[in-house]
Amino acid sequence: MLAKYKHIVIQNPTGPPDASEITAIERELGVTLPASFVEFLQVANGGSPEYSINVPPGPSGEEMMFCDLFTAGKDRNGDYGAGTLIGEIRDHRNIFNIPVEVLP
Repeated sequence: MLAKYKHIVIQNPTGPPDASEITAIERELGVTLPASFVEFLQVANGGSPEYSINVPPGPSGEEMMFCDLFTAGKDRNGDYGAGTLIGEIRDHRNIFNIPVEVLP
């Protein structure tokens, strides 16, 4: 299954998140998600872009890209594990010390 969001083609999205999943992410972050990001999740929840997307270099000049989209819901085990937005938020806070309001 393919979905399109503006200029991105997404392979195998998991479908739109429900309101409780958006609320759980906002609770985890301590902020309200921007409407544009919620709109993006309605189309591109989970799955992967048809191609890798390069982003501007990191603070040390390292190359950065992404090729998977995290899902707003729980994983197959019913947890917020790897590959879920909440699981990745928690991991990135612990490993990379990212600020509370920042998405990975």
